[in-house]
Amino acid sequence: MRKVEKKTAYHLQVYDILKQQILSGDLAPGEKINEYKISHEIGVSRSPVREAIRILEQDELLVSTVSGLIVNPLDPVTLKNIYQCRIAMESYAAGLAAANIGEKQLAVLEKSVEESRAYHKACQYDQVLKANSVFHTTIYAQCGNSSLMKMIEKYSALVDLTKTQIFSTYKRGEEPYLTEHEEIIKALSQHDAELCEKLMRRHIEGDFEIHLKLLENETI
Repeated sequence: MRKVEKKTAYHLQVYDILKQQILSGDLAPGEKINEYKISHEIGVSRSPVREAIRILEQDELLVSTVSGLIVNPLDPVTLKNIYQCRIAMESYAAGLAAANIGEKQLAVLEKSVEESRAYHKACQYDQVLKANSVFHTTIYAQCGNSSLMKMIEKYSALVDLTKTQIFSTYKRGEEPYLTEHEEIIKALSQHDAELCEKLMRRHIEGDFEIHLKLLENETI
């Protein structure tokens, strides 16, 4: 595990280290958090570890159970809640983005699809994850509503955790989501707000159904 440096507040460094461990899957969903072990491995006292853990709880990457703190297990109920929030916020943001998006952003979206296909073929799922995040971030960044963007970003850590699971852990295939990405790009290029919102809603709903199936297959 990475060690801390003196130039930055220790609890923020510990937070970044643990967050990356969670999002990379090194700390798996459901895994119990051992405060003493973390402080020993990183080389800091338990105080900055406790503060980092508090922030991770606010992000909902860690949750409290009767047996202690664990990495969010992403059970079916939790997944449903996360995806419902995404549907409500990102679909509406996509509709708003249709009025604001320009050629530069459309080119970024098209590149993300091309890169995703290439990374899938190379089985580079960590890069698939990054390209997928670029696609969605580029769209909602064009919504023109700073309050909505803050709300979406508030859930970004949890969303990233679901994407890590669906891509890096379950090795999700490139279809149908990349074809759906292309359809969304086309609607955005036509500045069709109603269609953009409809397509994004259908896209995220489909992601949720596939994620549930992957989760169920793992537990069979």
